[in-house]
Amino acid sequence: SGFLHTAATRVVSHFGRSPWGLFWALGCFSACLTVLIPDDIVTMTLTPITIRMCQLFALPEVPFLFSQFFAGNIWAVTLVTGNPTNVLLAEDLGDTFVSFAARMGVPGVAAGLVSFALMYITNRTKVDVRADPTGREAGLELAALDAGDGPGEAAPSHSALGRFESVAAASAPSSLAGQDSEGDGDGERSSLGSRHHSPEGERGSARDGTFTRTGVFCLVRVLTATLICALESVHGLPVYLVVLIMGACSIVVDGLIDAAFVADTLRHMPWELFSFVTGFLVLAEAMSVTGISLALASVFLPLAHTKSVAYVSGFVTMLFCNLFETLPATLIVFKMIDSVPQWKPAAIAAAGVHGAGFRAARRAALSAVIFGSNFGANTACIGSLGGLMMRRLAAMQGVVVTNGMLLRQGIPVMIPTMFVACWVLVNWSEV
Repeated sequence: SGFLHTAATRVVSHFGRSPWGLFWALGCFSACLTVLIPDDIVTMTLTPITIRMCQLFALPEVPFLFSQFFAGNIWAVTLVTGNPTNVLLAEDLGDTFVSFAARMGVPGVAAGLVSFALMYITNRTKVDVRADPTGREAGLELAALDAGDGPGEAAPSHSALGRFESVAAASAPSSLAGQDSEGDGDGERSSLGSRHHSPEGERGSARDGTFTRTGVFCLVRVLTATLICALESVHGLPVYLVVLIMGACSIVVDGLIDAAFVADTLRHMPWELFSFVTGFLVLAEAMSVTGISLALASVFLPLAHTKSVAYVSGFVTMLFCNLFETLPATLIVFKMIDSVPQWKPAAIAAAGVHGAGFRAARRAALSAVIFGSNFGANTACIGSLGGLMMRRLAAMQGVVVTNGMLLRQGIPVMIPTMFVACWVLVNWSEV
């Protein structure tokens, strides 16, 4: 429907009067979106817009890409809807939408604020640096400074912002699917026409950068799904089932209105990545069956009686995300936690007065897995579907993002951020 693309373009156009304004606009917009919809979708939406904006303003793409990517993954821990792994662990913890937010909200906000400060420190010499336009690939229009700007002026001009809005509108939202993103303007507008099967007025509105009725309707559905999830204690349906029902109903309704729109939506889904995740899930389950998870569980034993075990759980999960994908890594650590003898229900019941400590330690460990599964995506492209899609979409637009780049940016940001999140969880949150 183009709603997210239009909203992102509006934010960038409004705040994009300086490189740092664009940097923070992308980060804050990503952080706000990810509390409503999964972080991988946020990354897929913002990556093409971010790259086009940077190319138009002759700014380095990678710091701006990492700004929105990091914020989306970090702030995703605050609500259960932020990431599929949140849903998986919330089910085992017996959390409702509200109880999850009550426990994870404060650590999530603290981690988000710390990450913003660290992103500024690690990028303070990169964001204002203008790229050399002489080596740009032919066909990319670079913005010029206003006539009165001096050679050291870093702020994008108003004319540049106008050109960005035009280019962004022309590329919406076919670039979100990662297709035809390297073509020229006419090719992108043609791709847009094939993407939307709504009436001509709707397509024209999307190209003009205005919100369409379809886009607003899609936003209302997302907000409705979030509201229904928040009322879990009333209707008793788990979060994953609510989202599944809403998704199925949306497909039926959209199909009755415009079957071609549904076909296009399903056609642009990254189906090939599902097989990637499924394969890793099979490998993770095999580790559990063969007893490897039980052997690995020994890392928790020295702190099995205290909530401080959250530090071990969080960093172990973040490490595993660099070896596997987020969902398999989460499953492996989850099996490790289930294998700790002191944390089994019978052992907790037999522990008497010490049982409460073991129970709180297990819950802290599971909560920290949520941190690790979200934060770990910021240290390797393999860490999440969003990271893989960001790399793929960036490559389609001539931007190279390597694991080394992500690791060099992620380590100095994510290690302190993980420590702060775990510290707040252990000392301030009611586990």
